[in-house]
Amino acid sequence: MNHRDALTEVIEKFGIKSSEIAQKADIDEAQFSRFKSGKAGLNLLTWEHIVSALPQKARAYLYFLLATNDESKPAA
Repeated sequence: MNHRDALTEVIEKFGIKSSEIAQKADIDEAQFSRFKSGKAGLNLLTWEHIVSALPQKARAYLYFLLATNDESKPAA
């Protein structure tokens, strides 16, 4: 699972509004929307702001999703 998909899953699972994340992360809602839709990427600092804007449990779940990413495991 990539970062975008993991974040989307977290937003849906925890019922977080994208506008709320954008506001707390101090980024433009349109920029966040373009990232979520796959039309744009983010730099590392912006990603860190977004992750920091998540509630603690949502952030922990995001880390879990990224850490258990099957795509990142080496082939046998």
